[in-house]
Amino acid sequence: MYKKNKDPYVACKSNKIWNTGRKAPIAEYERNLTEIEYTCSITKRKFKPSQMPMEWYRQPQIQEYARQGWIVKKEYIIQEPFQQPKYGENLELIEVFRMKRPYQKRGNLGTFKRVDESIPGVAQSFAPDNSKPITKQDLDNMDDKIPMGDDDEWNDQF
Repeated sequence: MYKKNKDPYVACKSNKIWNTGRKAPIAEYERNLTEIEYTCSITKRKFKPSQMPMEWYRQPQIQEYARQGWIVKKEYIIQEPFQQPKYGENLELIEVFRMKRPYQKRGNLGTFKRVDESIPGVAQSFAPDNSKPITKQDLDNMDDKIPMGDDDEWNDQF
């Protein structure tokens, strides 16, 4: 019923990009481009920013996932570093190129009906086959006969 095994994490992560302590529209995170290095999670190969994402994507191990229909997404992870920085805020940014299996809508799980299934197409009759229509005379016979006046025993009931 549920998928027991998880998909592998297929991604290429950059090393940490430091927080500047400034707020947007000025850059909140920065690092020299020559210092940034991406690492593939599958092959452990390292890439420069000029090689990303095409050389990483062209690797045969990554192409195997691309042939299965996986798509590339670009993600940013903002996290607290393992070591407290000496200056600035306690945050770092990691840029990630990640391959994900495309979203596939699952069918009805069996607990809920779709709207078109719950509303009948044809009006349903709830009366049994041997039922008779109700007339005005039947309604008059059903009404209780309440005596009028104060001199009877009816008012003493309450």
